[in-house]
Amino acid sequence: MSRSSIAPYVPALAAEHGGEAVRRVEATLVFADVSGYTRLSERLAELGRDGAEVVTRVVNRCFSALIDVIHRHGGDVVRFGGDALFVVFTGDEHPRRAVVASALMQRAIAGLPSVDVPGGRVRLRMSIGAHTGELVTMQWNGGGREVLPVGAAVSETLACEAAAASGEVRVSRTLQRRLPSSWVRDARVVRNVVTRARADETLARRRPSSAAALPAMVAPALREVLAARSEPEHRAITLGFVAIGGLDAAAESDRRL
Repeated sequence: MSRSSIAPYVPALAAEHGGEAVRRVEATLVFADVSGYTRLSERLAELGRDGAEVVTRVVNRCFSALIDVIHRHGGDVVRFGGDALFVVFTGDEHPRRAVVASALMQRAIAGLPSVDVPGGRVRLRMSIGAHTGELVTMQWNGGGREVLPVGAAVSETLACEAAAASGEVRVSRTLQRRLPSSWVRDARVVRNVVTRARADETLARRRPSSAAALPAMVAPALREVLAARSEPEHRAITLGFVAIGGLDAAAESDRRL
């Protein structure tokens, strides 16, 4: 497969990782968790395959709108976690760009129409947490090369999101100190922050990637699907999650993790 066809599936942060096992970079991290998908899926499951098609359209429309905002402000979607996005902003003015992008993401999801489902209508909502600091990434080689964000900065970002209410962007104290005082009130980004930041043109510049994406950074199963240009299909599956502890301490004490 060509590099250009693989590039959309490889985060710039991963492509720039090179051969380093562990990498540290100053960044602003954003974790955005969309709520409403569980209720939406459960209600539409009553419609069978037609319901699954509706879920697919809603998911694509929602994440396309969010990712467009992220890319326009130089962000990099590093991981998907179910119906959540983990985003990294680096480069010039990354704290400001991350906060403005977060506010615009809230505006984008609020602008999406509600969805008709059996028994009523469902509207998607989102809570966002953001923090700035040293991001530690470790490279894992399995079926394909992956870059995993770990460390205290990731945990702080997740804690901010957990404290945020639906429709809010909540920031850490560290990030708040990097922002104009008028942008944040009680650890929450004010709703008119986009208007306040509009005069700064640097906030809309996209950070170019300095490295080309490599096919080796995409799992073999996904490479096969992309090469075959397969049509989407719906399957019943069972998912499991594994929690691994101690990564924050390991990231601080051992550069090899």
